[in-house]
Amino acid sequence: MGADAPGASAEAFGPRRITKMAESYEDRIRTLRKTKQLHRKVEARLVALLRRAFPDSATIPEVSAIPGGRNDLLQYFFDGRRVVIEIFGSASQVPQDLRLLEQCDAAVKIAVLIDREVDSSVATEYFRKKPGAFPFIWLRHVLEESWTPITLARLRELIDERHSVTQLRRMLATGNGPVVDRAMRGVLSRVREKLAGNKVRSLPQLTGKEVLALKILATIKNVGVPVERLRSLYQWLILSVEYAIEIVGCGLQAFLISDLASRHAIWSDGDLADDLIIGASDVPQADVVVCLNPIVNDFFVKHGMEKADLRFHFFHGYAEFVEKVVPKTWKRKTKRKASERGA
Repeated sequence: MGADAPGASAEAFGPRRITKMAESYEDRIRTLRKTKQLHRKVEARLVALLRRAFPDSATIPEVSAIPGGRNDLLQYFFDGRRVVIEIFGSASQVPQDLRLLEQCDAAVKIAVLIDREVDSSVATEYFRKKPGAFPFIWLRHVLEESWTPITLARLRELIDERHSVTQLRRMLATGNGPVVDRAMRGVLSRVREKLAGNKVRSLPQLTGKEVLALKILATIKNVGVPVERLRSLYQWLILSVEYAIEIVGCGLQAFLISDLASRHAIWSDGDLADDLIIGASDVPQADVVVCLNPIVNDFFVKHGMEKADLRFHFFHGYAEFVEKVVPKTWKRKTKRKASERGA
């Protein structure tokens, strides 16, 4: 598992550098749709979100819930309630996807619409074909991490019958709506006062090592590793991350390798090759491997230091490394001492 700096415009591959412009969100979605990978990616993300919002439910993609068709996603609850979600990715498929939503026997029906800035024709066709539209969520809100808290709140509101917002809307829509509104205003006022009276605890100041260790852990967590499995690695990184700074600062590639339990190491690329090939265990095991250069360089730049360019690879000899890195004054002293010993 490699790690790339978010938003990086260049990546190092061996001794060469290939510059690559950052792809926009809209372009990424169009590429996924063109290569027929969009539905699979969105389904996987929805499964993860629904498991967080409703851990006791079962969420299954691609279910044949109606004759002659498959729904993109069905969520099952212990009491028999079902939720169906359909992804609308192209205007030509809107009638078919609407049929799948309408004919599926489910308590809640939700549409995920591709964003207007990606393809505005999809949402236009959806609302034209279904004036009394089903509840919907924009695709960006599903896929982008920054929207996760809001998307989770919206999913809970749409799916949970006992959600406070859902119950309040029902009561406000009755003849007693004004009475409920006045009562809720008083409740909300007391809640605001209570929250205003709570003192916010100041967070402890993190050291540079702790900040860098957390950045590395975030890279690993973002590919799906649970936080609970990273505690041992975090404690080790606080004590050892300075080796990554030293290796990167010398112009070498630095790698973290860990089994997320008791074995952790930070190597240069050559040492990593020895570890993987020569020092391989007889017992097969899976390790996490992260290139630390982008993370360390991002830390350097954000703290006012210069980015450390990659200057050496494992096929460079020790003499080349010494020639480039060791200060000239130290080398002159070493040569003088050697000549004195020879005399």
